[in-house]
Amino acid sequence: MQLDFAADVRARIVASLAASALALAAQVPFFRVADAPIPVSLIAANGAAILLYCVVTAIITRKSLAAWAAILLVSPAAFALVPRIGSRAGSLTLVVIFAIVIVGSSIMARLMRSGAAPLVAAPIGSFLGAALLWFQLEHFRGVSNIDLATVAVLGLVGLSGAAIVVGAGRVAALSRLPSTGTSLVVVAFALSPAFLAGFVEIEKIESLTPAGVRAGTSAPPPVVLIVLDTVRADHLAAYGYSRDTMPALENFFREYGLPPLRSVANAPWSLPTHASIFTGLYPPRHGAHMGFLDDPDQTINFLPLPELTAAGEEMPTLASTLTDAGYWTVAIAGNYGCLSPSYGLARGFHEYTAEKDSLHSMRERTPWRLATDTQWHAAALSHIPPFSALNFFGPDVPYRRADQITDSAIQVIDDVEDSALFLFLNYLDAHSPYFPPPPYTNYFAGVQDDMPVPIEQQYYQHIAYTENRAAAQHEIDHVTALYDGELRFLDAQLERLFTHLKRHPRFEEMLIIVTSDHGEALGEHGDYGHDVSLYRDQLEVPLFIKLGSGGPEGLPADAMQSVDLFPLVLAHAGVEAPAGIDGLAWGEQRSEMLSWLYVYRHGVEHFGERFNRELRSVETAGFKLIESTNESPKLFEVLGDPSELEDLAGRKAEQVATMRATLGPRIGYAEAGGGPRAQPSEETLDALRALGYIE
Repeated sequence: MQLDFAADVRARIVASLAASALALAAQVPFFRVADAPIPVSLIAANGAAILLYCVVTAIITRKSLAAWAAILLVSPAAFALVPRIGSRAGSLTLVVIFAIVIVGSSIMARLMRSGAAPLVAAPIGSFLGAALLWFQLEHFRGVSNIDLATVAVLGLVGLSGAAIVVGAGRVAALSRLPSTGTSLVVVAFALSPAFLAGFVEIEKIESLTPAGVRAGTSAPPPVVLIVLDTVRADHLAAYGYSRDTMPALENFFREYGLPPLRSVANAPWSLPTHASIFTGLYPPRHGAHMGFLDDPDQTINFLPLPELTAAGEEMPTLASTLTDAGYWTVAIAGNYGCLSPSYGLARGFHEYTAEKDSLHSMRERTPWRLATDTQWHAAALSHIPPFSALNFFGPDVPYRRADQITDSAIQVIDDVEDSALFLFLNYLDAHSPYFPPPPYTNYFAGVQDDMPVPIEQQYYQHIAYTENRAAAQHEIDHVTALYDGELRFLDAQLERLFTHLKRHPRFEEMLIIVTSDHGEALGEHGDYGHDVSLYRDQLEVPLFIKLGSGGPEGLPADAMQSVDLFPLVLAHAGVEAPAGIDGLAWGEQRSEMLSWLYVYRHGVEHFGERFNRELRSVETAGFKLIESTNESPKLFEVLGDPSELEDLAGRKAEQVATMRATLGPRIGYAEAGGGPRAQPSEETLDALRALGYIE
């Protein structure tokens, strides 16, 4: 039967709606499998783009049924697959696409000629619904509130619709097409199982408490340790900043915790500081950092946290110690580069997740998505009203975003119930590249319309280290406003987490620590980013503590370091800290603050011999000394010169000598144990490149 033009177009539009609806339904379980929140706006944007594309091509190709049929069937798949061609998928993807084109063209063209194209969605919808349920059940390998009866009901609903539609199609082929309204109702009815299947709750068997975990009133109190990666203390109002970047964080601890504490990181980048938190050892002793000057392997890669100390003794971690004490130990990290399991920090955790789970990566897992691996369009418009409200695609960031970390954390807190829990969270949003989602993109003044968003620290590092010039004030304002916007977005997600924690039945007993692993240079001393110096902008980090009832009491020391969190957590858990650690017990006063930075190989390769050095710093008696292997030492007065601008080393030679003696002899590669290099996966190396550690 030959259709007239109006009926033909109507049929194609309804078929386009069917194709778009199937594309939307197919997305849902992929987000569910990744434990990510279902991004309704992203799914809607994908569906709108596919629908528009199908409708436009329906009109353009109205004289060629086969051509349009191919476009209708293949376009959603192409949206998912085309970006991978020529990179990772290779020739297999091309074969699959061509096969779909050939087979799909033939089938759809035949259906179009009979007027059945709008109706074919019914059996597809019913079978897709059952298939999605099977997919989720198979992946999660456990059921709670769903059974085969549910699958059967959904299947019967779809098949009933299919029977009605097939009958209507036979009548239509002999007489006339059903009306547009009838077609839409039938399509919606037939697709309902697919949508319902995507949203049915499935319980993962992995969420069940592991063997050996203590539960009930006799279980040790819960611990929540939160590291806000790359957050410098002096960008919070509690530490004197002019902008109110993290009010929810400060209000929570004002009500339930101690006043903000001074804390100095043991290193200006993630791997060694997290290793110090997890072991209570200084970087030269735990050995997880960049290479030494005398390291025989001069490649740009990192030394992992070893299982044994330089003396050949087992190196216990916070997670392994708490696991032995009956805790359920869970880590959810946004930093999937430095905190990759390749570098040893996962040791001892029951569950350890450090992976790229941003919306960007979700698009890669989803079979129907927009054909883009970059977000230049969103970046260009995100800070310009009214486009700032249209956050359809989410930031194109190389890490799991704060809202996703919080969603996963809330799920863990709900799953654990009254079991002993050690929950470690690493939020990476303050790390480069800076791209806070709307409305935080333009939350603070200073964002420049003619500068890129997102922007990475490499932009500024090349200005400083390659072009040898100071960034202009508008460039500094731009990066500072975006950095502060990231903090405000992060604060909103912490507020969600704190609200949930306050409802926990053991909240009063819970120890909650919020700190950072290092700061971020925003032009101070001509530096940008981190892991480039030992100045305060990269070492001074916030520290907020809520002590749990039954744990340590009293006031803390005047200042703390990363290593001191290890004995604090163990004391709260009622576990004795290992002998010989560098961390001090709660309340014990520090006579010195120590930090290290080993050779920044990336800096040496790309920015010159300036970075071919090891740095050590010590703060004591109101002075801070920074010692370098390739420069003269620098001495600063801590209180009188907080920006560390006036070098007093030339005038206080005796003070310099005393403090250098305090530092003691340099510990090299051999003295630290000469551990082997990690063998990171290509994904880990990609993560390090995306985060700016290597190129």
